Amino acid sequence: MGNKRLSPFSTKHSKTLSTSEIVKAYDNSIVQIQALDNSQEILALGSGISIGNSLFLTNYHVLDIEGVKSYRIITNDKKVHAIDGIVKGDENRDLAIVKSNQLINLPSVKFGSFRNAVKGDKVVAIGNPYGLQNTVSEGIISGMHYLNELDVNIIQTTAPITHGSSGGA
Repeated sequence: MGNKRLSPFSTKHSKTLSTSEIVKAYDNSIVQIQALDNSQEILALGSGISIGNSLFLTNYHVLDIEGVKSYRIITNDKKVHAIDGIVKGDENRDLAIVKSNQLINLPSVKFGSFRNAVKGDKVVAIGNPYGLQNTVSEGIISGMHYLNELDVNIIQTTAPITHGSSGGA
């Protein structure tokens, strides 16, 4: 019988994807998000993932910067798009959805399930550390925890995540 569980890195046939296959499938779905001041200077940057219809999921703290007057998205092909605003935000869970001011036709990231993840599974992170567009790192799931105070499951990984990667895949 073999293990038939699905992970975020598996197809419907349970074939585990290599790091390069994951990057090929999702690299164009990851964007850089910049928080700008009145002079259009970058105050902070992070990452985001396409979830369809010009919507992007990121971490709330990427957007919650004092002095921000606007935000923009930089796609992997270096196109710049203004962000209309925050569609939904959850400060406690550190998640936010933003919408671009024009159609951005990027593939959506497919989400896995906490229930299907197993300690020791491979993980791949794609983000924008220090503004370096779509940098890839890999590791494993090193822990799985439930935080009572936030009523949320979290997955701890060994994949290196650096300033600017918050909100990435």
